[in-house]
This record gives sequence, C-alpha cells and structure tokens, in this order.
Amino acid sequence: MTATEANTRNSTHASDSQPLQPSHQLRKWRKARIVISFGLINKVGLLADAKELYCIALVKSDDEEQKKRQIWKQTATSLGLNEDKILFCETQRGIVAIARQLNIQLCLFTPHEKEASEILRKLPASAQPPTIGIIRKEENFESVFMKCTGAKL
Repeated sequence: MTATEANTRNSTHASDSQPLQPSHQLRKWRKARIVISFGLINKVGLLADAKELYCIALVKSDDEEQKKRQIWKQTATSLGLNEDKILFCETQRGIVAIARQLNIQLCLFTPHEKEASEILRKLPASAQPPTIGIIRKEENFESVFMKCTGAKL
C-alpha cells in the first residue's frame, strides 16, 4: 500500500470508534508542543506522533478530574503516549495560562473553549501566539487541522 493510499484509508474510513493512526505528513509537527482539549480525546491517535502532546481538561470537581484522568490514562497507554501529560484547570483563562507557560505551538479546542482561543489569539507578538483551531460539529477534525498546519492527516 502506498502512502497516498494509507492516507486516503485513514481519512475516509476513520470513525470515532476506530483507533486512528498518525500520518507520515505530520513530520513538520513532530517536534511541536500541541494542546488538545479533553473533548477531542477520541482524535488523539491522529496526533500520537507529536513529540509533546498535552491534553487540557476543564473540571469543576476532584471527582470529575479523577474520571478524566482515568480516561486519558487508558487512551495514552494504548497509543504509547505519556499518561502524565494531562493538565487540569477550572476556567477558560486557565487554558490560556497553561498554553503560555508551555509555549504551545498548536491548540485544538472544541467550541465551548472559544473564550480561551480568543485570548490566546490576542497575545502580544513577542509571546508568539499559537496556531488555534476550533473543531465544530459541522467541521471534521482533519480539515481544521489541515487549515491550521498545512499538514494532511
């Protein structure tokens, strides 16, 4: 199977219930620090090749944090990711603080994190704001990723 056929197969047959594998076209982003929101955890397999992939989860309680930590641990372990790279905060501004502290290059959020994405977009030029993608229901993950990075999944 050629690389093109593999990419076509990954993008046309991938569903939320199937494990997703990273594409060879992500080489450019392998050294990047990437943050995804917990709401996108079912797509993390597409980015498993990234050197530094973090998951940020908004939580309201310790119980919710433990549940999300367990889900991340299972997902990360199955993909060979670092299970400790999940970060928790209680507010949208917490996402911004984490992204700034880690010097993130790419942030992928769900619509309910739009406030955080707007704050990150307004960071001063000296702070090197990250590229931001909002994954809406009507848009698929792959097309938003491609718009943000120029890389095809």
